[in-house]
Amino acid sequence: MCAVHTERSEDEQLKQLGWVQDGLAASGVRALLVRRLRLTLAQNRYHPPETAGPVLVAGPVTVSVEGGYVVRCGDTLAVLVEVDETVAYVNDLITAASSGGSTEHGSSPRANQS
Repeated sequence: MCAVHTERSEDEQLKQLGWVQDGLAASGVRALLVRRLRLTLAQNRYHPPETAGPVLVAGPVTVSVEGGYVVRCGDTLAVLVEVDETVAYVNDLITAASSGGSTEHGSSPRANQS
């Protein structure tokens, strides 16, 4: 039962990240949707692979779904709710990174920087 729930949850995350990927593609930004897998290696013991959840990678920016869209770029962390604001935020981060400017971005009222 837990594996079924995890699979459904991951499928929903993939769908939500796909919306962000489509929005980025429409604005000319290439992004790669990645399914992460965590392996634990120990001598004489077997640890089954664990999924770490899917992530969208666009240059130095990663986007995951954990309650909202969690955008990470270096030390910057933002949690956004809407697809459109996430796409715009990622676009701004990539534009700032490619122009050699700072990746700090604080114009979004829901952005939490760490």
